[in-house]
Amino acid sequence: MEHPFFQRVWNVRHVLDATPPLLKPEARNLMRANVGHWPEELNNPTAVRASIQFDQILVSFPGTSNVDANSVYSQNAYKFEDVYILGTPFATCFFVKQMVASVWTILYY
Repeated sequence: MEHPFFQRVWNVRHVLDATPPLLKPEARNLMRANVGHWPEELNNPTAVRASIQFDQILVSFPGTSNVDANSVYSQNAYKFEDVYILGTPFATCFFVKQMVASVWTILYY
C-alpha cells in the first residue's frame, strides 16, 4: 500500500527553453532562431504538445513518514498521454451514484 503522503495531487512544471531533452529538434531550432525565446507560432496547447516527445517520464519520490520517521518511497511512470499541457481544455465528466446490494458505486464517465 502506498504511503498517504504520495496520494496527494502533485503539480510539476518544466520550463521549455532551448536545452530540454523533451523538445523535438525542430522546436529547439525555432527557439534558437528566436534568440532563446519560445516561438509565437508554437504558443498554444496543441503546438506545445506537438513540440515535445518522450515515451515515458519516470518520477521517484523519497520522503520521511511523519508517524514513525521511516523512509518512504514512491515511483510512477507517466506516458505521453498522461501529461497535461497547461491551457488544454479538460474533458467534460460527471458521475452517477447508484446503490447495488447496499454498496454505493460511483461511476466516472
